[in-house]
Amino acid sequence: LMPLVNRTESAGERARQLRILANVHAELGDGAATVRSAEQAIATIPPESSVDEASYARQARARGLSLLAQSDAALQEVDAATRLLIDDGRSPDSFEVLRAQRLRAEFLLRAGRHADAFAVLRTPRGQQTSKESSPIHTGLALDLLGEAQLKAGDGAAARAAHEAARSAFARQLSDEHPYLIRNATLRNSVSHTRERS
Repeated sequence: LMPLVNRTESAGERARQLRILANVHAELGDGAATVRSAEQAIATIPPESSVDEASYARQARARGLSLLAQSDAALQEVDAATRLLIDDGRSPDSFEVLRAQRLRAEFLLRAGRHADAFAVLRTPRGQQTSKESSPIHTGLALDLLGEAQLKAGDGAAARAAHEAARSAFARQLSDEHPYLIRNATLRNSVSHTRERS
């Protein structure tokens, strides 16, 4: 992506590439690089761009802040990104808003605020059951729900959530995809926890 960003003349396309780069850094766990690329994306977005571009770039910045253990700032940023979408007329059940809510739950879970994350994730909306949700985003939300349920001490519910996540992922991803590998690790950890108790 870096050479591509440097060669791209369109500001809108460069902003999109920088946002994608920020999300790649987030997947690799590099919070500082995530924030840096997201802020470059935000600064590059042309004024005539859709609200989605600004919202997604702010969500990427929020991911970086969360990785840097700046949970309050991450939550404020993802809430601001969500407000941009809703103020633009998006429904609370739209894919874009549901994705932001999943990120909010992820940040809460990472911050150790398990009950707050669980409250977001246990609703049908939190489980990404909207018709607009992709199997991947549904799987990610269900894996988060499983993690929150395990923290709450409900291993059986956690296992069921991770199994449902596996089914969602399998509709769109190959067995070697990192999301399915992570899901297998989560399912195995639930079994291991249950065996030890």
